[in-house]
Amino acid sequence: MPRLHQFRQRQLTRIANLTCSHPLAVVVAAGLVTLLAIFGLTRLHFETGLADYLPEDSPVVRLFSRAVAHYGSSDHLVVVLRGDEEDADARKVFADQIATRLEASGMVDSVQYRFGSEGTAGRVPAILDYALYYLDDNGLAQFADSLKAEKIRDRVRANRRLLLSPASMISKELVQRDPLGLRDLFASRFRRLKGNLNLRFFDGYAFSQDLEMLVMLVKPVQPAQNLTFTEELLARTGIVLEEARVATGEEIGEEALAGVITDLTGGYPIVADYTSLLKNDMGWTIATAFVGVMLLFLLAFRRIGSLLYVGVPLLVGLVWTMGFAGLTIGRLNLFTAAAATILLGLSIDFAIHLFNRYVGERDRGRTMDEAIHCAIVETGSGILTAALTTVAAFAACTITPIDGLVQLGIICGVGMILNLVANFFLLPALLMLRGGRRHRESYKDASFNFGLGATARFVTRYPLAVVVFWGGLAGLFLWGLLTTSIDTDFRSLRPDSSRAIQVQRELTQKIGSGLIYSLILIDANSEAEAQARNVQVARRLDKLVESGEVIFYLSLASVIPPADRQRQVLAWLENERREEAGALDVDRIAADLSAAMTEAGFRLGQSYQDTVSLLRRVLSLERELTLEGIHDQALHRFADRFVYREGDTIELATYVYPSRRDGSGQYKLMEYLEENVLAGVEDANVIGVAILGRELKRLIREGSIEAAFLAMGLVLAILWTHFRRLSYVVLTAVPLLLGELGALGGMTLLGHNLNMVSMGIIPIILGIGIDDGIHIVHRFMDQGEKDVPGVFRFAGRAVVITSMTTIVGFGSLIFSSYKGLWSAGLFAILGVGICLLASITLLPALLQIFVVGRRERAAG
Repeated sequence: MPRLHQFRQRQLTRIANLTCSHPLAVVVAAGLVTLLAIFGLTRLHFETGLADYLPEDSPVVRLFSRAVAHYGSSDHLVVVLRGDEEDADARKVFADQIATRLEASGMVDSVQYRFGSEGTAGRVPAILDYALYYLDDNGLAQFADSLKAEKIRDRVRANRRLLLSPASMISKELVQRDPLGLRDLFASRFRRLKGNLNLRFFDGYAFSQDLEMLVMLVKPVQPAQNLTFTEELLARTGIVLEEARVATGEEIGEEALAGVITDLTGGYPIVADYTSLLKNDMGWTIATAFVGVMLLFLLAFRRIGSLLYVGVPLLVGLVWTMGFAGLTIGRLNLFTAAAATILLGLSIDFAIHLFNRYVGERDRGRTMDEAIHCAIVETGSGILTAALTTVAAFAACTITPIDGLVQLGIICGVGMILNLVANFFLLPALLMLRGGRRHRESYKDASFNFGLGATARFVTRYPLAVVVFWGGLAGLFLWGLLTTSIDTDFRSLRPDSSRAIQVQRELTQKIGSGLIYSLILIDANSEAEAQARNVQVARRLDKLVESGEVIFYLSLASVIPPADRQRQVLAWLENERREEAGALDVDRIAADLSAAMTEAGFRLGQSYQDTVSLLRRVLSLERELTLEGIHDQALHRFADRFVYREGDTIELATYVYPSRRDGSGQYKLMEYLEENVLAGVEDANVIGVAILGRELKRLIREGSIEAAFLAMGLVLAILWTHFRRLSYVVLTAVPLLLGELGALGGMTLLGHNLNMVSMGIIPIILGIGIDDGIHIVHRFMDQGEKDVPGVFRFAGRAVVITSMTTIVGFGSLIFSSYKGLWSAGLFAILGVGICLLASITLLPALLQIFVVGRRERAAG
């Protein structure tokens, strides 16, 4: 490869000539490019949804996208009204005011918080005409018994006693509207739809058992991942809450709501909190990384003025990179949010090696032009090789099927090249511009060498002991790797400091669910076929509700009972009419109710007429209820949430809410649903966050392994083109392999599991960790392959500083609220840190044994 080497040297020489001859033009050109990059940077936005990390052509993603398109996202906005038993009635009025305003906003599809309301799951008023279909045998017997003459008189007398008692106004109103308590009897069936939810329906409103929380489930019209909509929704909800509080205060008195606190949780505030935290994390980690690498540079070179030479190219390269990301990709996620800090820690390496060589040459008496040429042309060659290995590692990430990793590979790979350009051109140009005022600036005795001289002398004196020591460490790291486990819960990667998350946890403790569901989708060619399969699934889910694995579920079977049960009810009606004449005669019942109410002093008003009208409709059932037979608009609207039609096919959805008692929630439930509930059910699938998480885990595991092998292959190929000697390639790779092994095993030894983000950066460490070995071996070759301690007098300081700046860049991630970023930071600290230690101890020991020692033995 001599021609390639010569070509590279010629191009580096041209760069050195240009920057020395026209430094001002170089700075002006860089400024113009920076302005364009700032425009691109403003186009960046954030994504936090799990589906955003997966490839669009994945069958799981396609199924998830289909479910979202047909039924909307699984996200809700949950409004929680906190208080105590004394203000429970006030909170009911407050909730009504909130619901009215939210539904009028045009931003929500429904508000579910009470039975009998427009948004209630049971749709009690609309479904009462078919109420007998929903009663079990005991319910039917109780219904028939309640219509006997003596039972009617007892009920009316109880109503009178309630009205004369200090019961709540709402309870009294319900009694007057429903003197026979039919709605209460029928609604008891629909209340069972809540399954194991620990709810208390106080006058129809959904409270926690201790009445501390009144829960309102809001279904917006757009998914939470639409950040613009989410921000507008939350802003509008804030206004609604204030307006509703004022209106409630005007209606019942402001003091009634004095102790009521409003909280928001669910997908929308959680996404907003996650996005805000991610933005804040990026700002803090970038600032921390930048200050950290600057302080390390200052520690090494002891001149404040030198910060200008490295700080400006570093910031310019970062702006160029993020501008490129804004113009091409346009979004950041949990993976790519770390790109800026990664690049800060890596890109400073270019400046350190260039500036370190420049300082060394100046202190040896070279002129400014000569020092710059030497730094760019000679040290630049090693920098290019090290940069190529890192770019290769990022390029390897692009073969993975994970969009987040692909985007990280693109941003960081291109970013490394842009930062390399910024340093090769801007750093020498700034040196020339500032050096024109001061021809010579000595750094002798100002630089800090980290005790490398003593370390090198010890290592070369006892190389075998060093090798044995590292062999023991490698065995310990291997044991840690073999005992490690992988955390596959995507939620564990996210922050837990969000107020919305805290409220969700409290809500889960109170009612047994965070109200996040998964979908079971059933496809069929006819309604009858789809309903038959749906009923089969519903009956299996009933068993899971009884066992506590499922907290509750909603299905079309909740609206349209099984056909065989409907036929049983129709047969019961016919039998009652035939066996007991007059038992279900509406005229007889109306006369008995009229007599009882008159005797108790009630007026026969609208409530009496409504009750008789309801009885006529309920007792006139003659046909089975079908989806096509639903004529009530509100009921049909509710049933539509379970149904999607396309051509000759029909799709039915079942909403399953997992129990959180064992802490596994959806992740264990998904496997159970697939293996048991859907077993033998044709064309049935389950989709939810857990399924996406499982798919993400599989893709990351497979993609990381493939990318790691590709990265390792590319790194070795680049090393071969640079050194052209197999022995040097192997020796250079030893610290890298130890660093990777140490990171994988060290996480376990420190008590932390690997996760999807830390696994994703395995190939990246391969490209980063090799740099130290390249610079040490490259310098060793330049010095005649005989003076190992002498290497550290020139290249050792730069190697230590560059590794430490990389550690600081990655290490700033440990301050992130996101656990995924935190774990990535720890993983990188371990990997790069062990690579550094092995490079300054084990690698010189190996060079001493296998190169210097062999030559000495051959010469002796």
